[in-house]
Amino acid sequence: MDELVIKETDISAYERLKHLHYISQDVPMANRKVFGLYADEVLYGVIVYSLPNLENSARNRTPLGVYLQSIPKPARYRALNQLVLVISRIVIHPSLRGIGAASHLIEQTWRLAGSKYVEIIAQMLYYHNFLPASCAYYTRVEKQLRRQEFFINGHHAPMAARLKTPTMRYGYGLFIR
Repeated sequence: MDELVIKETDISAYERLKHLHYISQDVPMANRKVFGLYADEVLYGVIVYSLPNLENSARNRTPLGVYLQSIPKPARYRALNQLVLVISRIVIHPSLRGIGAASHLIEQTWRLAGSKYVEIIAQMLYYHNFLPASCAYYTRVEKQLRRQEFFINGHHAPMAARLKTPTMRYGYGLFIR
């Protein structure tokens, strides 16, 4: 890890590595910060911080969620966008996987993202907790999707299209600065 350098970059770094991501889709539009993991100026990883989802049942189990639930919805969403960022994508080149590069990238950047709270929500996190020890809350979630969540107007919803069953599994982590 000593040979790896982390630099703030732009979304083009993700574009170069997105083919290695297990979802391999475009990143959300509301990107706030992007950091790259480099060795000898070669890009080996990228992390993208974006605005959070407005509603999240896993967040509601944390002190942050309890606080936000006490605020009326319009003000809650403004507070959420001011206080919280979410790690929307993290990609590590296969040559560095399994040695803690993702944890290192998260650990070195979440405080630099400039937000009081940082969330991570990922399907991969359900099966393998790669979060660093500085993560304040971690939970695994299994959610049964209702028919109207699984299909929209007769078509698969974007998230449900990747599921083989109506059960959504994901891991949730919350970092508090």
